[in-house]
Formats: sequence, structure tokens, C-alpha cells
Amino acid sequence: PSEPASRSLLLVNVALDTNSYAPITDLPSLDVTAMQLHGEYGKLTLFNIYNDCEHSDTLALL
Repeated sequence: PSEPASRSLLLVNVALDTNSYAPITDLPSLDVTAMQLHGEYGKLTLFNIYNDCEHSDTLALL
């Protein structure tokens, strides 16, 4: 059997300094991607989820 595919993605503009953000990799599902931005403004954590139309299990993970 093949491995399940990720259904969530975050794209980052190349103009954003790579030292100003980091991916969050220890997530419990391939349907969630996240990254944390940091700077003079503090920290901002962004989450992107794929929410299946059959259920909302991914929301419970947040």
C-alpha cells in the first residue's frame, strides 16, 4: 500500500527572509501544515488545514 498524500500546503513568497520563519514539522496529520514567523512584531503561527467534506476531524487536531 502507498503512503497517504498530504492535502495541505503553505507557499512562501521568496521576498520573505528565510531567517524570519520556520516550518512546524511535528504535526499529527498530513492534512495540516504550519509555520511560525518571528520578528520585531513577535511571533505569528500560521496553520493551513484540509477539512474533508465528510467530517471535520482535522479541526479537532488544532
